[in-house]
Amino acid sequence: MKKIILRGLSILLACVALLFVIFIAVNWGDDPLRPEVEAAMHWELPANAFDDNGYLILLGMNAPDDKDAAQAGRLKLESDLARYQQFLQTHKSPEPSIPDPSHSTCATDWKEMRCDYKKEQNCVEFYLGQDANKQTALRASQQLLLARFKAIRQSKNYSDVMPPFIAAEIPGYSPLVNATELEHIQSIAEISNGKVLEGVQRFVENAMFARRLLKESSSLISYMVAISMVQRDMRILSELIKKYPAVASHKGILQPVLASLSTNDFAIRNAFLHERATVLQLMNSLKYEAGNAQVAEEGVLKSSLVTLILQPNSTANLHYDWWGAILKAAEAPVHQFDDALVRSRQEKAELLGVGIQPFYVKNPTGKILVSVAEIEYEKYIERKFDTDGYVRLVALQLKIISEHTPSTDVPDLLKKSDPEWVDPYTLKPMAWDAANGEIAFQGRQPSNRMWNGDSRYRAGIK
Repeated sequence: MKKIILRGLSILLACVALLFVIFIAVNWGDDPLRPEVEAAMHWELPANAFDDNGYLILLGMNAPDDKDAAQAGRLKLESDLARYQQFLQTHKSPEPSIPDPSHSTCATDWKEMRCDYKKEQNCVEFYLGQDANKQTALRASQQLLLARFKAIRQSKNYSDVMPPFIAAEIPGYSPLVNATELEHIQSIAEISNGKVLEGVQRFVENAMFARRLLKESSSLISYMVAISMVQRDMRILSELIKKYPAVASHKGILQPVLASLSTNDFAIRNAFLHERATVLQLMNSLKYEAGNAQVAEEGVLKSSLVTLILQPNSTANLHYDWWGAILKAAEAPVHQFDDALVRSRQEKAELLGVGIQPFYVKNPTGKILVSVAEIEYEKYIERKFDTDGYVRLVALQLKIISEHTPSTDVPDLLKKSDPEWVDPYTLKPMAWDAANGEIAFQGRQPSNRMWNGDSRYRAGIK
Protein backbone atom coordinates (compact mmCIF):
# COMPACT_ATOMS: atom_id res chain seq x y z
CA MET A 1 0.00 0.00 0.00
CA LYS A 2 2.84 2.35 0.91
CA LYS A 3 4.54 1.68 -2.43
CA ILE A 4 1.29 2.36 -4.25
CA ILE A 5 0.89 5.71 -2.44
CA LEU A 6 4.48 6.68 -3.15
CA ARG A 7 4.14 5.68 -6.77
CA GLY A 8 0.95 7.75 -7.05
CA LEU A 9 2.66 10.77 -5.51
CA SER A 10 5.59 10.32 -7.86
CA ILE A 11 3.29 10.26 -10.86
CA LEU A 12 1.43 13.32 -9.55
CA LEU A 13 4.66 15.25 -9.02
CA ALA A 14 5.88 14.21 -12.43
CA CYS A 15 2.66 15.49 -13.99
CA VAL A 16 2.95 18.78 -12.12
CA ALA A 17 6.56 19.12 -13.22
CA LEU A 18 5.61 18.33 -16.80
CA LEU A 19 2.83 20.92 -16.74
CA PHE A 20 5.25 23.46 -15.31
CA VAL A 21 7.77 22.73 -18.05
CA ILE A 22 5.03 23.10 -20.67
CA PHE A 23 3.93 26.37 -19.08
CA ILE A 24 7.52 27.68 -19.19
CA ALA A 25 7.94 26.56 -22.78
CA VAL A 26 4.71 28.21 -23.88
CA ASN A 27 5.37 31.48 -22.05
CA TRP A 28 9.14 31.81 -22.45
CA GLY A 29 9.87 35.03 -24.28
CA ASP A 30 7.49 37.55 -25.77
CA ASP A 31 6.06 37.96 -29.26
CA PRO A 32 7.18 40.91 -31.39
CA LEU A 33 4.86 43.90 -31.40
CA ARG A 34 2.95 43.71 -34.68
CA PRO A 35 3.35 46.71 -37.06
CA GLU A 36 -0.38 47.48 -37.12
CA VAL A 37 -0.43 47.53 -33.30
CA GLU A 38 2.47 49.94 -33.18
CA ALA A 39 0.75 52.09 -35.81
CA ALA A 40 -2.45 52.15 -33.74
CA MET A 41 -0.54 53.83 -30.91
CA HIS A 42 0.61 56.63 -33.19
CA TRP A 43 -1.11 59.97 -32.67
CA GLU A 44 -0.77 63.22 -34.59
CA LEU A 45 -1.69 66.71 -33.49
CA PRO A 46 -4.64 67.99 -35.59
CA ALA A 47 -3.54 70.58 -38.11
CA ASN A 48 -5.98 73.18 -36.74
CA ALA A 49 -5.26 72.51 -33.06
CA PHE A 50 -4.13 76.10 -32.45
CA ASP A 51 -6.13 77.80 -35.23
CA ASP A 52 -9.18 79.48 -33.68
CA ASN A 53 -10.00 76.16 -32.04
CA GLY A 54 -12.92 76.29 -29.61
CA TYR A 55 -11.41 73.37 -27.73
CA LEU A 56 -8.72 75.73 -26.39
CA ILE A 57 -11.42 77.87 -24.79
CA LEU A 58 -12.96 74.74 -23.30
CA LEU A 59 -9.57 73.78 -21.85
CA GLY A 60 -9.34 77.25 -20.32
CA MET A 61 -12.99 77.40 -19.24
CA ASN A 62 -12.08 77.53 -15.53
CA ALA A 63 -9.31 80.11 -15.99
CA PRO A 64 -9.40 83.05 -13.54
CA ASP A 65 -11.87 85.75 -14.46
CA ASP A 66 -9.12 88.19 -15.48
CA LYS A 67 -7.42 85.71 -17.83
CA ASP A 68 -8.12 84.96 -21.47
CA ALA A 69 -9.66 81.47 -21.65
CA ALA A 70 -8.25 80.69 -25.11
CA GLN A 71 -4.73 81.67 -24.04
CA ALA A 72 -5.07 79.67 -20.82
CA GLY A 73 -6.24 76.70 -22.87
CA ARG A 74 -3.33 77.09 -25.28
CA LEU A 75 -0.87 76.97 -22.38
CA LYS A 76 -2.61 73.89 -20.99
CA LEU A 77 -2.49 72.13 -24.32
CA GLU A 78 1.18 72.98 -24.85
CA SER A 79 1.90 71.63 -21.37
CA ASP A 80 -0.14 68.51 -22.09
CA LEU A 81 1.73 67.89 -25.34
CA ALA A 82 5.05 68.25 -23.51
CA ARG A 83 3.89 65.80 -20.84
CA TYR A 84 2.82 63.37 -23.58
CA GLN A 85 6.25 63.56 -25.21
CA GLN A 86 7.77 62.93 -21.79
CA PHE A 87 5.57 59.86 -21.43
CA LEU A 88 6.67 58.55 -24.84
CA GLN A 89 10.31 58.96 -23.87
CA THR A 90 10.18 57.68 -20.30
CA HIS A 91 7.16 55.34 -20.51
CA LYS A 92 6.05 56.64 -17.13
CA SER A 93 2.97 58.75 -16.50
CA PRO A 94 4.03 62.33 -15.71
CA GLU A 95 2.77 64.30 -12.75
CA PRO A 96 -0.77 65.71 -13.10
CA SER A 97 -1.05 69.17 -14.59
CA ILE A 98 -1.19 72.14 -12.23
CA PRO A 99 -4.76 73.32 -11.56
CA ASP A 100 -5.88 76.89 -12.18
CA PRO A 101 -4.29 79.14 -9.53
CA SER A 102 -7.43 80.97 -8.45
CA HIS A 103 -11.19 80.60 -8.42
CA SER A 104 -13.22 81.35 -11.51
CA THR A 105 -16.89 82.30 -11.48
CA CYS A 106 -17.24 79.77 -14.31
CA ALA A 107 -16.74 77.03 -11.73
CA THR A 108 -19.65 78.23 -9.58
CA ASP A 109 -22.02 75.46 -8.60
CA TRP A 110 -25.72 76.37 -8.76
CA LYS A 111 -27.08 72.85 -8.47
CA GLU A 112 -30.14 73.87 -6.44
CA MET A 113 -31.43 75.91 -9.39
CA ARG A 114 -30.63 73.32 -12.03
CA CYS A 115 -33.10 70.62 -13.02
CA ASP A 116 -32.14 67.12 -11.95
CA TYR A 117 -33.31 65.28 -15.06
CA LYS A 118 -33.45 61.99 -13.21
CA LYS A 119 -35.54 63.25 -10.27
CA GLU A 120 -37.83 65.74 -11.99
CA GLN A 121 -40.74 64.45 -14.06
CA ASN A 122 -40.76 67.58 -16.20
CA CYS A 123 -37.75 69.93 -16.42
CA VAL A 124 -39.60 72.65 -18.33
CA GLU A 125 -42.15 72.82 -15.52
CA PHE A 126 -39.32 72.79 -12.99
CA TYR A 127 -37.74 75.86 -14.56
CA LEU A 128 -41.08 77.63 -14.96
CA GLY A 129 -41.65 77.08 -11.25
CA GLN A 130 -38.41 78.82 -10.30
CA ASP A 131 -38.30 82.44 -9.15
CA ALA A 132 -37.79 84.45 -12.35
CA ASN A 133 -35.81 87.15 -10.49
CA LYS A 134 -33.41 84.55 -9.15
CA GLN A 135 -32.98 83.11 -12.64
CA THR A 136 -32.20 86.57 -13.98
CA ALA A 137 -29.69 87.15 -11.18
CA LEU A 138 -28.11 83.76 -11.86
CA ARG A 139 -27.68 84.55 -15.53
CA ALA A 140 -26.19 87.94 -14.69
CA SER A 141 -23.66 86.27 -12.38
CA GLN A 142 -22.65 83.83 -15.13
CA GLN A 143 -21.95 86.30 -17.94
CA LEU A 144 -18.30 85.25 -18.16
CA LEU A 145 -19.28 81.59 -18.52
CA LEU A 146 -21.85 82.46 -21.19
CA ALA A 147 -19.33 84.65 -23.03
CA ARG A 148 -16.79 81.83 -23.08
CA PHE A 149 -19.45 79.37 -24.24
CA LYS A 150 -20.48 81.77 -27.01
CA ALA A 151 -16.84 82.07 -28.09
CA ILE A 152 -16.58 78.27 -28.30
CA ARG A 153 -19.71 78.09 -30.45
CA GLN A 154 -18.49 80.85 -32.76
CA SER A 155 -14.97 79.50 -33.17
CA LYS A 156 -13.95 78.69 -36.73
CA ASN A 157 -12.71 75.24 -35.75
CA TYR A 158 -13.45 72.72 -33.06
CA SER A 159 -10.96 69.88 -32.80
CA ASP A 160 -10.88 67.66 -29.75
CA VAL A 161 -7.14 67.54 -28.90
CA MET A 162 -6.40 64.93 -26.26
CA PRO A 163 -3.16 62.93 -26.53
CA PRO A 164 -3.77 59.19 -25.93
CA PHE A 165 -2.21 58.74 -22.52
CA ILE A 166 -3.76 58.11 -19.16
CA ALA A 167 -2.65 61.43 -17.62
CA ALA A 168 -4.07 63.65 -20.39
CA GLU A 169 -5.69 66.94 -19.42
CA ILE A 170 -9.47 66.69 -19.03
CA PRO A 171 -11.34 69.83 -20.18
CA GLY A 172 -13.90 71.68 -18.06
CA TYR A 173 -16.97 69.77 -19.17
CA SER A 174 -19.00 70.65 -16.06
CA PRO A 175 -18.97 74.41 -16.76
CA LEU A 176 -19.78 73.62 -20.40
CA VAL A 177 -22.85 71.63 -19.41
CA ASN A 178 -23.85 74.40 -16.99
CA ALA A 179 -23.64 76.93 -19.82
CA THR A 180 -25.90 74.84 -22.04
CA GLU A 181 -28.39 74.54 -19.18
CA LEU A 182 -28.40 78.31 -18.70
CA GLU A 183 -29.36 78.59 -22.36
CA HIS A 184 -32.15 76.05 -21.81
CA ILE A 185 -33.49 78.19 -18.96
CA GLN A 186 -33.40 81.31 -21.13
CA SER A 187 -35.08 79.56 -24.07
CA ILE A 188 -37.89 78.33 -21.83
CA ALA A 189 -38.35 81.81 -20.34
CA GLU A 190 -38.52 83.46 -23.76
CA ILE A 191 -41.02 80.92 -25.11
CA SER A 192 -43.21 81.16 -22.00
CA ASN A 193 -43.22 84.97 -22.34
CA GLY A 194 -44.46 84.82 -25.92
CA LYS A 195 -41.11 85.25 -27.65
CA VAL A 196 -41.45 81.85 -29.27
CA LEU A 197 -39.27 82.42 -32.34
CA GLU A 198 -36.50 83.97 -30.27
CA GLY A 199 -36.62 81.10 -27.78
CA VAL A 200 -36.64 78.43 -30.51
CA GLN A 201 -33.68 80.04 -32.27
CA ARG A 202 -31.73 80.15 -29.00
CA PHE A 203 -32.56 76.51 -28.35
CA VAL A 204 -31.39 75.44 -31.82
CA GLU A 205 -28.12 77.37 -31.60
CA ASN A 206 -27.46 75.76 -28.22
CA ALA A 207 -28.41 72.25 -29.36
CA MET A 208 -26.37 72.45 -32.55
CA PHE A 209 -23.21 72.83 -30.49
CA ALA A 210 -23.91 69.50 -28.79
CA ARG A 211 -24.04 67.93 -32.25
CA ARG A 212 -20.83 69.69 -33.24
CA LEU A 213 -19.15 68.35 -30.11
CA LEU A 214 -20.42 64.85 -30.87
CA LYS A 215 -19.18 65.04 -34.45
CA GLU A 216 -15.71 66.31 -33.54
CA SER A 217 -15.11 64.23 -30.42
CA SER A 218 -12.00 62.08 -30.69
CA SER A 219 -12.01 60.87 -27.08
CA LEU A 220 -14.58 58.68 -25.37
CA ILE A 221 -15.14 61.08 -22.47
CA SER A 222 -15.90 63.95 -24.86
CA TYR A 223 -18.17 61.75 -26.96
CA MET A 224 -20.22 60.61 -23.98
CA VAL A 225 -20.52 64.16 -22.64
CA ALA A 226 -21.90 65.14 -26.05
CA ILE A 227 -24.34 62.20 -25.99
CA SER A 228 -25.66 63.34 -22.60
CA MET A 229 -26.03 66.90 -23.90
CA VAL A 230 -28.05 65.72 -26.91
CA GLN A 231 -30.30 63.72 -24.60
CA ARG A 232 -30.90 66.81 -22.44
CA ASP A 233 -31.69 68.82 -25.54
CA MET A 234 -34.23 66.24 -26.69
CA ARG A 235 -35.83 66.09 -23.25
CA ILE A 236 -36.28 69.88 -23.13
CA LEU A 237 -37.50 70.08 -26.72
CA SER A 238 -39.99 67.26 -26.23
CA GLU A 239 -41.46 68.96 -23.16
CA LEU A 240 -41.57 72.34 -24.92
CA ILE A 241 -43.36 70.91 -27.96
CA LYS A 242 -46.01 69.32 -25.77
CA LYS A 243 -46.61 72.39 -23.59
CA TYR A 244 -46.34 75.03 -26.31
CA PRO A 245 -47.73 73.83 -29.68
CA ALA A 246 -46.52 77.15 -31.15
CA VAL A 247 -42.98 75.76 -30.86
CA ALA A 248 -43.93 73.00 -33.29
CA SER A 249 -44.95 75.61 -35.85
CA HIS A 250 -41.24 76.37 -36.28
CA LYS A 251 -40.65 72.90 -37.64
CA GLY A 252 -38.23 74.09 -40.31
CA ILE A 253 -35.96 75.83 -37.80
CA LEU A 254 -35.94 72.74 -35.58
CA GLN A 255 -35.07 70.23 -38.32
CA PRO A 256 -31.26 70.47 -37.97
CA VAL A 257 -31.35 69.36 -34.32
CA LEU A 258 -33.64 66.45 -35.23
CA ALA A 259 -31.53 65.01 -38.05
CA SER A 260 -30.52 61.39 -37.56
CA LEU A 261 -27.35 60.54 -35.65
CA SER A 262 -26.94 57.27 -37.53
CA THR A 263 -24.61 58.72 -40.18
CA ASN A 264 -20.84 58.23 -40.11
CA ASP A 265 -20.41 61.86 -39.03
CA PHE A 266 -21.61 60.92 -35.56
CA ALA A 267 -20.11 57.42 -35.33
CA ILE A 268 -18.42 56.33 -32.11
CA ARG A 269 -15.48 54.85 -34.04
CA ASN A 270 -13.00 57.73 -33.57
CA ALA A 271 -13.67 57.84 -29.82
CA PHE A 272 -13.05 54.09 -29.62
CA LEU A 273 -9.85 54.34 -31.66
CA HIS A 274 -8.58 56.96 -29.20
CA GLU A 275 -9.52 54.73 -26.29
CA ARG A 276 -7.71 51.81 -27.94
CA ALA A 277 -4.59 53.92 -28.47
CA THR A 278 -4.62 55.09 -24.85
CA VAL A 279 -4.80 51.56 -23.45
CA LEU A 280 -2.24 50.26 -25.95
CA GLN A 281 0.17 52.98 -24.85
CA LEU A 282 -0.40 51.94 -21.25
CA MET A 283 0.15 48.25 -21.99
CA ASN A 284 3.21 48.99 -24.09
CA SER A 285 4.72 50.83 -21.12
CA LEU A 286 4.43 47.71 -18.97
CA LYS A 287 7.56 46.20 -20.48
CA TYR A 288 9.54 49.10 -19.06
CA GLU A 289 8.32 48.40 -15.55
CA ALA A 290 10.80 45.53 -15.23
CA GLY A 291 13.51 48.11 -14.57
CA ASN A 292 15.68 47.23 -17.55
CA ALA A 293 14.76 49.59 -20.36
CA GLN A 294 17.64 48.48 -22.57
CA VAL A 295 16.51 44.86 -22.57
CA ALA A 296 12.88 45.96 -22.88
CA GLU A 297 13.76 47.95 -25.95
CA GLU A 298 14.88 44.69 -27.59
CA GLY A 299 11.35 43.46 -27.02
CA VAL A 300 11.45 40.12 -25.16
CA LEU A 301 13.22 40.42 -21.77
CA LYS A 302 15.08 37.16 -22.44
CA SER A 303 17.35 37.65 -19.47
CA SER A 304 14.58 37.29 -16.92
CA LEU A 305 11.52 35.27 -16.10
CA VAL A 306 9.27 38.32 -16.31
CA THR A 307 7.56 37.04 -19.44
CA LEU A 308 6.36 34.00 -17.55
CA ILE A 309 4.12 36.40 -15.64
CA LEU A 310 3.34 39.01 -18.27
CA GLN A 311 4.15 39.32 -21.95
CA PRO A 312 3.66 43.02 -22.79
CA ASN A 313 3.89 42.70 -26.58
CA SER A 314 1.58 39.72 -26.67
CA THR A 315 -0.83 41.59 -24.41
CA ALA A 316 -0.79 44.66 -26.67
CA ASN A 317 -1.33 42.48 -29.75
CA LEU A 318 -4.23 40.75 -28.02
CA HIS A 319 -5.74 44.06 -26.97
CA TYR A 320 -5.60 45.31 -30.56
CA ASP A 321 -7.46 42.21 -31.78
CA TRP A 322 -9.88 42.52 -28.86
CA TRP A 323 -10.70 46.05 -29.96
CA GLY A 324 -11.18 44.79 -33.50
CA ALA A 325 -14.07 42.67 -32.23
CA ILE A 326 -15.54 45.65 -30.36
CA LEU A 327 -15.30 47.93 -33.41
CA LYS A 328 -17.10 45.40 -35.60
CA ALA A 329 -20.05 45.42 -33.18
CA ALA A 330 -20.02 49.24 -32.95
CA GLU A 331 -20.15 49.62 -36.73
CA ALA A 332 -23.07 47.25 -37.24
CA PRO A 333 -26.48 48.78 -38.07
CA VAL A 334 -28.43 49.26 -34.85
CA HIS A 335 -31.10 46.70 -35.78
CA GLN A 336 -28.33 44.11 -36.30
CA PHE A 337 -26.43 45.02 -33.15
CA ASP A 338 -27.59 42.05 -31.05
CA ASP A 339 -26.29 39.56 -33.62
CA ALA A 340 -23.07 41.57 -34.04
CA LEU A 341 -22.60 41.58 -30.27
CA VAL A 342 -22.90 37.79 -30.11
CA ARG A 343 -20.25 37.46 -32.83
CA SER A 344 -18.04 39.97 -31.04
CA ARG A 345 -18.19 38.03 -27.78
CA GLN A 346 -17.45 34.77 -29.59
CA GLU A 347 -14.46 36.33 -31.30
CA LYS A 348 -13.10 37.64 -28.00
CA ALA A 349 -13.55 34.22 -26.37
CA GLU A 350 -11.55 32.64 -29.18
CA LEU A 351 -8.77 35.19 -28.71
CA LEU A 352 -8.31 34.06 -25.10
CA GLY A 353 -7.35 30.56 -26.22
CA VAL A 354 -6.97 27.52 -23.96
CA GLY A 355 -8.04 27.98 -20.35
CA ILE A 356 -10.89 29.00 -18.08
CA GLN A 357 -11.25 32.60 -16.96
CA PRO A 358 -9.12 33.84 -15.33
CA PHE A 359 -6.65 30.93 -15.81
CA TYR A 360 -5.10 30.62 -19.26
CA VAL A 361 -2.11 28.64 -20.55
CA LYS A 362 -0.60 31.36 -22.74
CA ASN A 363 0.12 34.83 -21.26
CA PRO A 364 -2.39 34.43 -18.39
CA THR A 365 -1.74 37.79 -16.72
CA GLY A 366 -2.05 39.66 -20.00
CA LYS A 367 -5.36 37.98 -20.77
CA ILE A 368 -6.64 38.84 -17.32
CA LEU A 369 -5.69 42.49 -17.94
CA VAL A 370 -7.53 42.51 -21.26
CA SER A 371 -10.63 40.50 -20.40
CA VAL A 372 -11.36 40.82 -16.68
CA ALA A 373 -10.57 44.53 -16.45
CA GLU A 374 -12.41 45.44 -19.65
CA ILE A 375 -14.89 48.29 -19.49
CA GLU A 376 -18.24 47.22 -20.90
CA TYR A 377 -17.90 49.23 -24.08
CA GLU A 378 -21.12 47.77 -25.44
CA LYS A 379 -22.98 50.03 -23.00
CA TYR A 380 -21.49 53.08 -24.69
CA ILE A 381 -22.57 51.76 -28.08
CA GLU A 382 -26.12 51.18 -26.84
CA ARG A 383 -26.25 54.63 -25.25
CA LYS A 384 -25.44 56.15 -28.62
CA PHE A 385 -28.10 54.00 -30.31
CA ASP A 386 -30.60 55.00 -27.60
CA THR A 387 -29.86 58.67 -28.26
CA ASP A 388 -30.39 58.30 -31.99
CA GLY A 389 -33.71 56.60 -31.22
CA TYR A 390 -34.67 59.46 -28.91
CA VAL A 391 -33.96 61.99 -31.67
CA ARG A 392 -36.21 59.97 -34.01
CA LEU A 393 -38.92 59.86 -31.34
CA VAL A 394 -38.94 63.64 -30.80
CA ALA A 395 -38.90 64.21 -34.57
CA LEU A 396 -42.00 62.05 -34.80
CA GLN A 397 -43.59 63.90 -31.89
CA LEU A 398 -42.96 67.19 -33.71
CA LYS A 399 -44.59 65.83 -36.86
CA ILE A 400 -47.70 64.65 -34.98
CA ILE A 401 -48.18 67.90 -33.06
CA SER A 402 -47.30 70.26 -35.92
CA GLU A 403 -49.80 68.49 -38.20
CA HIS A 404 -52.48 68.52 -35.46
CA THR A 405 -52.93 64.76 -35.74
CA PRO A 406 -55.85 63.57 -33.55
CA SER A 407 -54.91 61.03 -30.89
CA THR A 408 -57.27 58.52 -32.51
CA ASP A 409 -55.22 58.67 -35.71
CA VAL A 410 -51.81 58.24 -34.06
CA PRO A 411 -51.78 54.39 -34.18
CA ASP A 412 -52.39 54.42 -37.95
CA LEU A 413 -49.77 57.14 -38.42
CA LEU A 414 -47.22 55.07 -36.51
CA LYS A 415 -47.89 52.05 -38.72
CA LYS A 416 -47.27 54.15 -41.83
CA SER A 417 -44.22 55.97 -40.45
CA ASP A 418 -41.15 56.49 -42.58
CA PRO A 419 -38.18 54.22 -41.76
CA GLU A 420 -36.43 57.17 -40.07
CA TRP A 421 -39.12 57.26 -37.36
CA VAL A 422 -39.32 53.60 -36.34
CA ASP A 423 -37.89 51.88 -33.27
CA PRO A 424 -34.16 51.71 -34.12
CA TYR A 425 -33.66 48.30 -32.52
CA THR A 426 -36.64 46.46 -34.00
CA LEU A 427 -37.52 48.57 -37.08
CA LYS A 428 -41.12 48.32 -35.89
CA PRO A 429 -43.37 51.36 -35.29
CA MET A 430 -42.87 53.33 -32.11
CA ALA A 431 -45.16 52.24 -29.30
CA TRP A 432 -48.36 54.18 -28.55
CA ASP A 433 -49.55 54.60 -24.96
CA ALA A 434 -53.11 55.85 -25.38
CA ALA A 435 -53.74 56.17 -21.64
CA ASN A 436 -50.86 58.62 -21.16
CA GLY A 437 -50.90 60.08 -24.66
CA GLU A 438 -47.29 59.14 -25.32
CA ILE A 439 -45.23 57.59 -28.06
CA ALA A 440 -42.24 55.59 -26.87
CA PHE A 441 -39.59 53.00 -27.56
CA GLN A 442 -37.59 50.75 -25.26
CA GLY A 443 -33.94 51.70 -25.11
CA ARG A 444 -31.14 49.59 -23.67
CA GLN A 445 -29.29 51.75 -21.16
CA PRO A 446 -30.75 53.55 -18.13
CA SER A 447 -30.29 57.29 -18.63
CA ASN A 448 -29.86 59.98 -15.99
CA ARG A 449 -31.38 62.38 -18.50
CA MET A 450 -34.71 60.57 -18.20
CA TRP A 451 -37.12 60.71 -15.29
CA ASN A 452 -36.29 57.97 -12.76
CA GLY A 453 -33.24 57.04 -14.82
CA ASP A 454 -35.51 55.09 -17.16
CA SER A 455 -34.36 53.27 -20.28
CA ARG A 456 -37.75 53.75 -21.90
CA TYR A 457 -37.84 56.92 -23.97
CA ARG A 458 -41.14 58.79 -24.13
CA ALA A 459 -42.58 61.84 -25.87
CA GLY A 460 -45.96 63.31 -24.94
CA ILE A 461 -48.61 64.04 -27.59
CA LYS A 462 -51.43 65.27 -25.38
